[in-house]
Amino acid sequence: MPVTLPGPGARYSNVMKKAVFILSLPRAGSTLLLRMLLRHPDVRGMSEGWFLLPAFFAARRHGTFSVYRHDYSSRAIAEMIAAMPSGRQDMYDAVRAYAEVLYDRIGGGATHVVDKTPPYSLIVGELMETFPDAYFIFLWRDPVSVISSFINVDPRKRFTVENIRAELYGGLARLCQESRRTDRRILNVKYEDLSVDGEAVLKRISGFLGLREDAELAGLAEVSVPGTLGDPGALRTSGAVIGGRDGGRAGALRSIIRKRFMLSYLDWIGKERLFQMGYDLAALKEEVRSVKASLRFLPGDCGRLVYPKLNSLLLLTAIRANVRDAIRGCALYNVD
Repeated sequence: MPVTLPGPGARYSNVMKKAVFILSLPRAGSTLLLRMLLRHPDVRGMSEGWFLLPAFFAARRHGTFSVYRHDYSSRAIAEMIAAMPSGRQDMYDAVRAYAEVLYDRIGGGATHVVDKTPPYSLIVGELMETFPDAYFIFLWRDPVSVISSFINVDPRKRFTVENIRAELYGGLARLCQESRRTDRRILNVKYEDLSVDGEAVLKRISGFLGLREDAELAGLAEVSVPGTLGDPGALRTSGAVIGGRDGGRAGALRSIIRKRFMLSYLDWIGKERLFQMGYDLAALKEEVRSVKASLRFLPGDCGRLVYPKLNSLLLLTAIRANVRDAIRGCALYNVD
């Protein structure tokens, strides 16, 4: 029997679950917010989903490396989309049907399923077009704290921000652009408010999502988040650590290269976007300038800025993975 996909805005599944997307940069507190939402009995979710990234990148020529010819694959998919009656909207309908089945399986008896994946900042526009009935929580954290936290979470305090360059630049630009919409599905939340008065923020979000007010909330220490990705500190079930493994902002930036990067990044974001996010450009730059820099991390920082560019050019990560698989006896085209 042929299968008929639902039309635009229709649901594939018979179980009515609301998708909730937490959209943010990495190290912006999304894992903490997820844990707080999971205290409600009507909410389910995982540490990070990721599965919608390949769904939307399938038709993009660039940004994906695979064992098959992705350039051919993306071209074929783009041609298939062009041949369908409603074009890209038909693809969005298919992705939504795929996602809703998975959300229903994850959600169990819950009414809301939270998908918290920081790289979704790269596809936020597609998400909002694909899920007309979903909720979108834009979580902001000041960029100095984001970069500092990313450095401090590394046990050796290495400067590896090039690993999240796509999110820091392309992701942030998309988050700012899409959050400007006048849309009842959007709620903006600041990490600083969440960390100072989490209960007030949680009450605000619960009202936005339409969650039952009379429900008994679990303690934060009782919440268990399935999955291993996300902030390792905020994923702990112990109530002793709820905000992740952040160290000092000044300590993380105590390097000439790190200071220059941070000031350049703030300038790139610009006064207007920072104001939209709830921060002041001049105040953040003054704080960064006040950090006393040293030459201690200079050699390592230089190398870690250069390596990702070489990696992008020469596909070093892919080569290393193939060599490792060959050493382990795993054939590249093994289908098992």
